[in-house]
Amino acid sequence: MKTTHKVIGLSIAVGLAAWLVDTIVDYAFFSRPNQTLSNSFLAHGSPHEVYMRSLAAASLLVFGVLVAAIVARLERTKAELRENEGKLGAMLEAIADHVCMIDGDLNVIWANEIAKRLFGDDIVGRKCYEAYHGREKPCEPQPCLTLQAFQDGRVHCHETQVQDRDGNTMYFHCTANVALRDKAGEPAAVLKVSRDVTAQKKAKSDLLRSERLRADAEKLAATGRMAARIAHEVNNPLAGIKNTFRLVNETVPEQYDCSKWLRRLDGEIDRIAHIIGQMLDLHRPIREHESDVVVADVVEDVVSLLEPAMRKHGVSVEVIASDPPIAARLPQDSFRQVLLNLLINGIEASPPGGSVTLSAERVENTLRIVVSDQGPGISDEDRSKVFEPFFTTKERKPAGGLGLGLSICKSTAEALGGSVDFEYRTGRGATFRFVLPLTQTSEALHHG
Repeated sequence: MKTTHKVIGLSIAVGLAAWLVDTIVDYAFFSRPNQTLSNSFLAHGSPHEVYMRSLAAASLLVFGVLVAAIVARLERTKAELRENEGKLGAMLEAIADHVCMIDGDLNVIWANEIAKRLFGDDIVGRKCYEAYHGREKPCEPQPCLTLQAFQDGRVHCHETQVQDRDGNTMYFHCTANVALRDKAGEPAAVLKVSRDVTAQKKAKSDLLRSERLRADAEKLAATGRMAARIAHEVNNPLAGIKNTFRLVNETVPEQYDCSKWLRRLDGEIDRIAHIIGQMLDLHRPIREHESDVVVADVVEDVVSLLEPAMRKHGVSVEVIASDPPIAARLPQDSFRQVLLNLLINGIEASPPGGSVTLSAERVENTLRIVVSDQGPGISDEDRSKVFEPFFTTKERKPAGGLGLGLSICKSTAEALGGSVDFEYRTGRGATFRFVLPLTQTSEALHHG
């Protein structure tokens, strides 16, 4: 504005001077030719020359006024541009979405404050794939949204996953559109608007998880009804087997070597009968009495029961004993059931000649059992379904299971106040951890 004022003032001064000279010349030459002043002017040239100088002065006045008007117009235009630029910037900053502009070399040339807050103040000047995805080259295999906009000049949309400045995973719905074009009409810059849909993705994931849990609950309910019917049908012949076996057992003297195996078989028949009873009472909580046990003895007993399965699959079981032995008070049948299912799962997963390792240790006030196999491991695709009822990968083998073993392990462990989890590895076997809390009585027994 200062420059405008100077130009206007100078133009007015020049114009006034020219007007004054022209007036004096006109008065001296045409109105009073006999005056000394007229003679003085005439002494500097002919009347024509004096008139031409006056005309030049008038022209200079008009030129000055025009220059002043042009400069004033330019200043007003610049002020309007600054005002519009400020409004546009305020509008872009007020948008709750992440907005940036990217040039043909995929450099971020502008970003709003939300983008800087999420991805860092240094985002401007960096490659877009470096700033948003931590990559060293454009995004692949999915076609780059920005490159597509540069290639065809059309609007492109997709959903993408990025990492913010703190390493958190976020999901954005992105739209890329050409914002600037060069003189030839070719795209020069693309405006990319990204809307944070992380919350919507989480809500959708939670909804899918809820639906999956509901489906699992329906499966479990159906399993319960089926199990109750099967248990009812099995219970009667099982009672006959048990009574017949006891009659046979009474005919074998105790000094025979096979008597200990008969006693163990009798105990297993009792355990089957107990499980059948639980299945008949499936919809009511199971209240199992705790008993004092030595963990190593229970493990040895379970491993001996699995010797036929070990011979069948050509797999060995290695037990890493704890020192000193762990004594605890716990529900023995449920504990045995979890160990049995975990070991069967490891034996069936391992290849012939492989081995399954079981270790037990006391960690603070918990009992921790770790079972590792040498099978193919658990793929990323299967890891979320490992504990689902009826899920099994054994269906790919000649003799597939029902897919209830690990599901029963998890539900039984949780009913005991413990947990079962696993390490998912592909091609390197799987490791399952069974953690069971020890009661105060268990701890006293351990120290005793």
